[in-house]
Amino acid sequence: MIALLFLLPFLSQAQDLDDFKAAASNDGVKSIPYEGMRRTAGELQGEKDRAFSACEGYKGRQLHDSKKNSLRIQKEMTEDLEDAKEAVANDKGESSSTTSSLKAKVKKLEEELKDVTEEIEEMDEKIDEGLKRWQALLDKLLEIDGHYADVKKNIIPIEVESKQAYR
Repeated sequence: MIALLFLLPFLSQAQDLDDFKAAASNDGVKSIPYEGMRRTAGELQGEKDRAFSACEGYKGRQLHDSKKNSLRIQKEMTEDLEDAKEAVANDKGESSSTTSSLKAKVKKLEEELKDVTEEIEEMDEKIDEGLKRWQALLDKLLEIDGHYADVKKNIIPIEVESKQAYR
């Protein structure tokens, strides 16, 4: 009966002792003695590597600092624009060159503010894309962890059963 319990996991995965010996001397994916599970783990590892590569250029701190700086610039430009508009509103029109200069300054600040706002919107899109990519990497890592847990479930009973056979 004990021999049957010991052999059942081997038979269900169609493995022999040599497969376990070879796997025991390896690391990572190659340490999985079951061919099908080893192949799946290899595929998952490849998917994880591609997901990690896709995250390049989407560093959270870097994006955060860039956006924070752009928001500070946007705030300063908005304040400058409000001051310039107030100066135009307070202008009595006594000097046409002064009035023209103030209006030109308002127009220039509006254009610059528009550009900075567009940059911030692009950063938001990049941050959203980065979050999706990092989430995909995390999902793949969790999938790999689940796969290794399944592998471990298939190996642990063999170790327990073999120890019980020697008692």
